[in-house]
Amino acid sequence: MTKEKRLEIGLFVMRLSIGIFFLALILQNFLTTQPSYLLVFFAAVLLIVFLSGLDKKFSYAGLIGIQLASAVSMYNVILDPLQLNYILFWTHIPVIGALIGLFLLREHDQFFGF
Repeated sequence: MTKEKRLEIGLFVMRLSIGIFFLALILQNFLTTQPSYLLVFFAAVLLIVFLSGLDKKFSYAGLIGIQLASAVSMYNVILDPLQLNYILFWTHIPVIGALIGLFLLREHDQFFGF
């Protein structure tokens, strides 16, 4: 297997695992809170575009923006070690890092994408 093919498969696995993570977040927000259904619909469409590999620049940047906004809005929980389950909020950091990596390597992310 060539290096290029391994890179494509690795980026696809990152895209798929991040997509599963965002799917769980969307479902949790839809089922446990009173969200704006328009916002949930927008996030679901963005996730479908992201998983399909269409318009990588827009979808990757959109998910980075959503994740950054979410992390910034919860900075007080992230920085408070006495908060219950505060460590779970640190998941924002590696997800943002993986999304930035995907964004920078988006032209190589061709495996099961368009």
